[in-house]
Amino acid sequence: MRAPTLATLAALALTGAIVVSACAGTSGSTGSGQSIDVVMDSFAFRPATLTLTAGERVTLRFKNVSTVEHEFMAGRQGVPGKGYTEDLLAVALRDQSGGHGMGGAAGIRVDAAKSASLTFRVPDSKGKYEFGCFVPGHYEAGMKGTLVIE
Repeated sequence: MRAPTLATLAALALTGAIVVSACAGTSGSTGSGQSIDVVMDSFAFRPATLTLTAGERVTLRFKNVSTVEHEFMAGRQGVPGKGYTEDLLAVALRDQSGGHGMGGAAGIRVDAAKSASLTFRVPDSKGKYEFGCFVPGHYEAGMKGTLVIE
């Protein structure tokens, strides 16, 4: 399954499950938790490794600096063109929404030359995960990174 569109994620924001918005800025700590800037470029994420703390509230602020759409998904066992078999963001969003999942792959898509953000509570599942872009051909071209939950 494909990641939900920004319109779908925005609708979920009304239920309090997720916050999606256009934004710009720098990394840092906010009153609502940590904020991390993530640049989406031609088949790469910067930074290539994200380290999060279990249980913390985090906002990932995405800026797509390329000329094509990209997406961000996180988990284990990536399936090109589909997402992760073990979907970390789906778990995080289900936990926030009182057990009501999104009914498929969870992530965020960002149009070319646009910005967006994703806010969630980091699951308690410590360990190493992967994040990637599953727009056809991007994951296969190496658009992925490492997500560490401590």
